[in-house]
Amino acid sequence: MGASTIRKVEDVLGLLEGAYGKKRRPPAMPLLDHVLMATLADHGARTRTRAAHKELTDKFVDGNEVRVSSSSEVAEVLEPLLGEHALPAANAVRAVLSALFETLHELSLEHMLTKTAEECLVAFGKLPMLNAESREVILLHALSHSTAPTASNALRVVKRIGVFGPNVSGERCRVELGEILGQADLLSLNVLLFHHAETVCVAKGYDCTRCALVKRCDRGKERKAQVAAVAAAKASRPATRSGASSRPAAPRGGASRSSSRSGRAAAGKKKGGAAARKPRRAR
Repeated sequence: MGASTIRKVEDVLGLLEGAYGKKRRPPAMPLLDHVLMATLADHGARTRTRAAHKELTDKFVDGNEVRVSSSSEVAEVLEPLLGEHALPAANAVRAVLSALFETLHELSLEHMLTKTAEECLVAFGKLPMLNAESREVILLHALSHSTAPTASNALRVVKRIGVFGPNVSGERCRVELGEILGQADLLSLNVLLFHHAETVCVAKGYDCTRCALVKRCDRGKERKAQVAAVAAAKASRPATRSGASSRPAAPRGGASRSSSRSGRAAAGKKKGGAAARKPRRAR
């Protein structure tokens, strides 16, 4: 591993910590809540996950009450936040809770805190309503597993800024980053990368002008330069003269016709006035 790669990884961690603060561990939350939030995110609540989850915890006694309620009752609670996605989200949440209860005969998942990342992935694999990315999120944010492969969205950032090659796998990325940073800083970097990938360095439509990593990203520098060039081109366009009238132009031909009419009227009046003042001829 080259010295430039090591320096770049250390710089990336420092830049992200400068932008978001040091995050050694994700916020503490029961594992079941993480599962429910991941399920909501997968079914239309990605931008309102926490708000939707809060509505469920406020309106229902616990997860078991959500499980035994009808989908329409759960959807009614979620509808103000999720709109048309409320019913699919309600169905998915109830399906996850039912699958967990049928497997474990309870809804407590705290026993999984002592499991390895591989064992957790196998357990979550029995919940088909959770996709691969959601399982990775749970491993990172709920279980703080630095032994889990780098999550796909965090891996996207690592590839985009050129830390490793475009074909690096999540597992290989975890190993390489762990060798450079150690396990404590690796967990912090994973949490920060995940947050950055969700808020700034998104899959499509990302804005490099507000990215904390642009100093270390060739693609970001190029896109930022393009934005600056467009802004400079707009600024160099000739401005309107300050003395120009702001009144709207008269319709074509309107002013000339009006002027000619008023001109003829004035001429007629002048001619009539002159005739009136002409002295009478002597008899």
